[in-house]
Amino acid sequence: TISYNTLHGIKVIQANFTTITGNTIMDNLQGVSTYQSNFTRVYSNRFTKNNRAYSLWYSSDNNSLSSNIFLMNNNDCISIYYSKNNLVTQNIFINNNYSIFLFDASNNTIANNTISDNNDVGILLEHSYNNLLYGNNISANRNGIYFYCSYLNTILNNSITENKDV
Repeated sequence: TISYNTLHGIKVIQANFTTITGNTIMDNLQGVSTYQSNFTRVYSNRFTKNNRAYSLWYSSDNNSLSSNIFLMNNNDCISIYYSKNNLVTQNIFINNNYSIFLFDASNNTIANNTISDNNDVGILLEHSYNNLLYGNNISANRNGIYFYCSYLNTILNNSITENKDV
């Protein structure tokens, strides 16, 4: 259990081939952050009540986040900033604020996630391009998928239902 840390529960800087699995990460300002780190595998964790659950920053490329559960996190559950070629798959997001946020991110795949009952956006892409959103079940959020100043993204075979605004 990684909990009640003032800043980061786990911080990974310029480290490659790291695996984070089987943890309960809760009540941290930032649950996990990676900076310029590649080939990190994050799977089978539970993120609860963090301000931000997991962030990939500045050239954190070729990472995989799968089979995690995100419950009641205050801001973004998964944030991908200035990073590419990441895979976010088979995660469950319930009762968070934002589930997945990409900013100036490219060539990422968001696939087969369950995103429901979140207070704001299921998936938000801002200034992001050439990302694939595939096979996600997005329901009962304020906004399902929201694009801002983004282009060349592909939305394919998602189920997007009962969202309040978009």
